[in-house]
Amino acid sequence: MARRYVALGRYVAVFALGLSVPLLDIAGPLLPQWNFLSPATWLRGAHSDLVALSKNHRYTFQVLSTDPFMVYLDGFIHPREAKYLIELGKAKFEPSKVYTDPEETEWPSPSYRTSDSSVLSSKDAIVSIIRDRAYFVLGFLPHIGVEAFQLVRYHDGDLFGMHYDWFKQPLPDGNTSEYYNRLASFFLYLEADCKAGSTYFPHLPPPPVSIQDDNTGRYSTTKNGTGLAVLPRLGSGLFWQNLHRNGTGDERLLHAGLPVIFGSKIGMNIWIKGRVALP
Repeated sequence: MARRYVALGRYVAVFALGLSVPLLDIAGPLLPQWNFLSPATWLRGAHSDLVALSKNHRYTFQVLSTDPFMVYLDGFIHPREAKYLIELGKAKFEPSKVYTDPEETEWPSPSYRTSDSSVLSSKDAIVSIIRDRAYFVLGFLPHIGVEAFQLVRYHDGDLFGMHYDWFKQPLPDGNTSEYYNRLASFFLYLEADCKAGSTYFPHLPPPPVSIQDDNTGRYSTTKNGTGLAVLPRLGSGLFWQNLHRNGTGDERLLHAGLPVIFGSKIGMNIWIKGRVALP
C-alpha cells in the first residue's frame, strides 16, 4: 500500500510541475515579484550570460604562413558558444551542396561532398558577436560584409574533396549592386569528437617537425611529408586569405576535408566578401 501512495505522489508531483510551468509564465507579468520563478526568465538569464561571455571572450593565434597568409586561431569559439551554435542550426541540416561554375559542364560525383550543412540566422545575437570578432581579425582589409554562417556536419566516413573557397567568376552581392568574391575564409571546429577528419592543404608547407611533435594535436602532414593538415580541435580553426591583390583566386589554397574515421565533426564556415571589379 505504501508503494502505491509513493507512486501516486510522484504522478501528482509531475502533474503539478507541468501545470505550474505555463502558469508561472502567465502570472509573471501580473505578479512581477514572482518573475524569478518563470522558466522563460531562466532562459533569458542563461542567454544573457552567454552574450556577456561572448563579448568578453579571448583567444590566441599562430601565424602558419605569410604567403599565402594563414593564421591558426586557438580557442576562437568558446565551448558554450559552440554548443549554442550547433543547437541553433540543428533543425536545418540538409545534404551539403556543391557550387559549380556556370561554364562547367560536369557535376561532381555525389561522393565528392558527403557532409550535411545548415545556415545560421544573421540576426541571432551570438552570431552577430562572433561576426564582429571575425571582422576584428580582418583589421584594415577592405570588405563588403560576410556570407551567412554555414555549419557543416561530418559523420563516420564523410568528406569534402579538393576544392577552393573562391569562385572562378565573381557573384552579385544581394545587398548591393556590386560583385564579390570570397576575400577570406574562417573554418572553425564546433565539435571534434572524432578521429582523423583534418582540413588538408596539399600546396602549403608542412609544419616544422618541432611543432608536429609538441603534443598539442593541432597540425600534421602526410606520410611523405607534403602539405599541411590541421586537426579538429574544439573551438579552434583557421583564417586565410583566398585572393591575390589583383582579385584573382590563389590556387595554392586548394584544400579538402579529409574523411572522418570514427565519430563526428562539426565545422563552421565564415566567408568574407571582397569587392571585385568585373573585367
